Amino acid sequence: MESPHDNQPHGSGKADQGPPTPTNLLWKVVSHVFRGLWGTIVFVIILVAFGLFWQWDKVERLPVAKNVIGWFVREPLPKADPTRFAVAVSHLENDDDHNFEKLIIEALKEFRGVQVLRLDRLISLEGSYPEEMEKTGHKQAQEYLEKTGAHVLIWGRVIKTFGQSLPKLYWTASKEVDLAKVFDRYSPTENLSLPSIFWGDLTEILRLLITTQYSEFYTSQGRYVGNPIKPFIEKVRRVLEGSENRAYWNQEARGQVAFILGNSLLILGQETLEHQPLEEAVQAYQQALKELTRDRAPLDWAGTQSNLGIILRALGERERGTQHLEEAVQACREALKEFTRDRVPLPWARTQNNLGNALRALCANYQIVGPRKG
Repeated sequence: MESPHDNQPHGSGKADQGPPTPTNLLWKVVSHVFRGLWGTIVFVIILVAFGLFWQWDKVERLPVAKNVIGWFVREPLPKADPTRFAVAVSHLENDDDHNFEKLIIEALKEFRGVQVLRLDRLISLEGSYPEEMEKTGHKQAQEYLEKTGAHVLIWGRVIKTFGQSLPKLYWTASKEVDLAKVFDRYSPTENLSLPSIFWGDLTEILRLLITTQYSEFYTSQGRYVGNPIKPFIEKVRRVLEGSENRAYWNQEARGQVAFILGNSLLILGQETLEHQPLEEAVQAYQQALKELTRDRAPLDWAGTQSNLGIILRALGERERGTQHLEEAVQACREALKEFTRDRVPLPWARTQNNLGNALRALCANYQIVGPRKG
């Protein structure tokens, strides 16, 4: 008697295979879905993605991966406050966990009078030609300054050798400012603060920014400057207020900033015929005279005295009293102590002219109201 199994053809193998395994089923599905060239490409991409995900803790530490990932997740560029000078800080190369970047930002936050912007961008210095990479870096930094409205950008890299780390920082300022110093190595102090040379460099850059921008208004005298000078005055005022009792602001820098503030207020007062800018200019010049003393900076002191005389005369001509006019005459005479004819003939001549105008206004005022009593 034949068994039912005897009718199966010999050698077919079907009876020996048994039920299909999950692996076989998966392979059949994959072969069906991903057949052909494009199916193979998609399958390879999926495998690579799976492998990257599986080893993500190692992959994300690779320099190339960091740049690619950073490009997709980086934050939009911030915008600067038009009433303050803004200092931007970008990521630094080789700065693990952005430690040095955080140190710089936290330190700058204590630099009163300026706005600090954090740029989620990296300016690379990697390349076969370091000098060309620096030029490219400054060019890229200029683009960021234009897009954000900031005035200074700090960028660079962290140098690591023999177990030590040292930040090499580059300075890029607005296009109209020509910096004599564009980089340095700044080793943090033992208490994790930035060295005094860093603050000195930043102070000098801000002074150059203020001087350069003011020169544009100075050369425009005789033409209406209008609103642009008002935000400039506000920015300078904030820097001056923030520099008070700060060791990295030396007396010369503070005096020059106060002098420029006074000059800017003088331009504004002459254009608008408003009283308040002139009164504020008097205060700025008086502050400048405390820093630019006759012994320390005789010509700057004399120039401040001369300008002070101009403003005091302008105030006196709008009043019935004689106090401001008498102070104007005194200020011009003080200036002539250093502005001598032999030493500086042109400033001497201008101050003599200012003195004559103040005396003429004082005489005219005497005829109207008489001398001031007391």
